[in-house]
Amino acid sequence: MRGRTGRLFRQGANTGISVAALVGLLILVNAVAAGLNLKMDVSSGHYYTLSAATKGYLKGLRTPVKIYAFYGPGQGGPARMLLTQYREFSPFVSLRVVDPARDPSLAQQFGVQQDGTIVFANGKRRDTLLDMGSGQNAFNAALATVTGPVRYAYFLAGHGEKSPADGTSGGLSQLAAALNNDGFRVRTLALLGGGAPGIPADCAVLVVADPTTGLLPAERGAITAYLRRGGEAIFTSEPGNGTFLNPLLLPYGVRLSNGAVADFGENLKGADPATPEVTQYPSFSLNLTSGVPATYYPTSAAVEKLPGSGSYSVEPLVQTSANSVLGKKKGTFTLAAVLGNLTGGGNVVVFADTDFLTNAYNNLGNQQLFLRTVRWLDHSKQDLAAMSQTSVASAPLIMPVAAMQTMFYVLVLFLPLGMLAAGGIVWWQRR
Repeated sequence: MRGRTGRLFRQGANTGISVAALVGLLILVNAVAAGLNLKMDVSSGHYYTLSAATKGYLKGLRTPVKIYAFYGPGQGGPARMLLTQYREFSPFVSLRVVDPARDPSLAQQFGVQQDGTIVFANGKRRDTLLDMGSGQNAFNAALATVTGPVRYAYFLAGHGEKSPADGTSGGLSQLAAALNNDGFRVRTLALLGGGAPGIPADCAVLVVADPTTGLLPAERGAITAYLRRGGEAIFTSEPGNGTFLNPLLLPYGVRLSNGAVADFGENLKGADPATPEVTQYPSFSLNLTSGVPATYYPTSAAVEKLPGSGSYSVEPLVQTSANSVLGKKKGTFTLAAVLGNLTGGGNVVVFADTDFLTNAYNNLGNQQLFLRTVRWLDHSKQDLAAMSQTSVASAPLIMPVAAMQTMFYVLVLFLPLGMLAAGGIVWWQRR
């Protein structure tokens, strides 16, 4: 009897020591965790983890930037968490979350009209974003906009071109907003207004979006001079309007067809040959199209290569399937191409369609392809393009300290103690 009592005493003592050690370990871990800002990012694509390129950019930041995030109670969790990473990483970044209802004067000062508006400010320089899945790419571009040289995308006007200010289904206002979100400022340009024709020196990319009347010789001369000195341009056209751009394209050894392409192999929903759909791209375009969703081109012409392109290169960017028809011709047709000057000068990317950029058809893939093209042409933003991060739509999950502590309590304390208590009850009933 005495030996049995001694064994029970030793077992109880061992149990007590184990419980005491466990409680001590719990207290130690809790104390350490309370002094650390621990987070575990298990989101798809590590949305909440700053990329190496972003960290490098923030390390080089020497200009104070104030970020104002206008959210109501409980709103903007994903963007706020990511912006907090920016503030914690760089001493030059400050973050203030503002409830517009509680501070309407500040919201009015920044022209905020809806919740989810994020303002990056450096003195009088500002960049405003709407939180619609914005991620590191948009935030980095906003930082560059308010701290670096201003970059402009000029849209040619005066010949019936599509307008970046047009909010109708046939306009380009959504595309202009995407460019603005990507760090560019959008302006229109009339070459013959107010003095000698010329393209401003701050032009990063010139966009000529489907002119419906011919350009004057002086205007074509200004664009040619701009390209020869290294300027970059995007030309787009609709079937039948290519004749107005062809004078600028013929020196590159290409022209735009008059007719539209019908693709019976790959098209929108498999039932609309007049709207080719493209999911695979030529090898040259991999640096532009890698990861880009499907793009489609309603009533598109074709970029036709002419014999004897001389000192210019023509690289297909977008092509139809082999089961396509253009008039009496059958085969694969080029819907977009990159035209380069082998002896120097800038590049031209020509799209044989414009509708794919309009508000009616500006889907995710079409918009991404255009933005990738602008970034590729504007060499100064290639580093920012590399900072692109998975969007918030990837079902992210982040675990702050409180959640990690709760998990620790449940798995390390409550479950073991519950099992110990259950074992004690069984032992008491069987002793």
